[in-house]
Formats: sequence, C-alpha cells, structure tokens
Amino acid sequence: MAELEERVGKVENRLTRIETEIPHLKDSIDKNTQSNEKMTEALNNLGKTMENINHTTETQQKEITDQIETLKNKQEEMNQITNNMKEALLMLDDSGKILSINPAALKLFEMYENGILFSRCFIPFTPHILHFATKHATIGFF
Repeated sequence: MAELEERVGKVENRLTRIETEIPHLKDSIDKNTQSNEKMTEALNNLGKTMENINHTTETQQKEITDQIETLKNKQEEMNQITNNMKEALLMLDDSGKILSINPAALKLFEMYENGILFSRCFIPFTPHILHFATKHATIGFF
C-alpha cells in the first residue's frame, strides 16, 4: 500500500506541475496564435503587392512592345520616304560619322565599305563644314 500511495503522490505532483504550467502554456499558445495571424496578414499583403507589381510590369511590357512596334513602323516609313527621294540625303553625327545615307546619296558619292570615294566632289565633313552646311541649307546657299 505504501508503494501505491507513493505512486499516487508522484502522479499528484505531476498533475500539480501541469496545472501550474497550463496558464503559461495557454499564454504561449495565444502569443503564437497572434504571431501566426500577423504573419498570415503580412503574407496576404505581400501577395497583393506582388500581384500589383506583376500587373504593373505586364502593363509596362505591353506599352514598351507597342512603342517598339510604333518605332519600327516609323522607321520603315522613314526608310520608304528617304529611299524613294531623288535628293541625296546624308545624316551624320557630331563627329562626322555617317548615321544614314539614302540611295541617291550613295549614287552621288559612290559609297564603298572603307569610306566614301567622292567621284563628283570631295567635302571633308568637319564640324565647321557641317555647321556651315546646316546654317545655309535653309536659305539655299549651299
């Protein structure tokens, strides 16, 4: 019987410890639940933000694609116009590098891969000459 009483005493001690820990465990569970709810809310907000970013990115991609298509069409239109001009058209950058040349200008200047061989004239394309040409082009002097 003493052995049984000893076992019952141990069980009662364990139950007493469990009962004293229950409020602490309940508080811990409540805190974890609150943390989980906050985490879920944060993840939901993040998901909405990601959806907005994705939508914005898709919209911007479509706009860029449309703009590229418009530019290609404008470039093709410009090529059609300049390629069918009777006048020679030569576009240069600030350093004199040829950016664009139409067939009439090719015929006039006899363009080769390594540069321009001017069969009818020779004009060194210096910034001074380019400035002079653009200044006087509007009044028909050049």
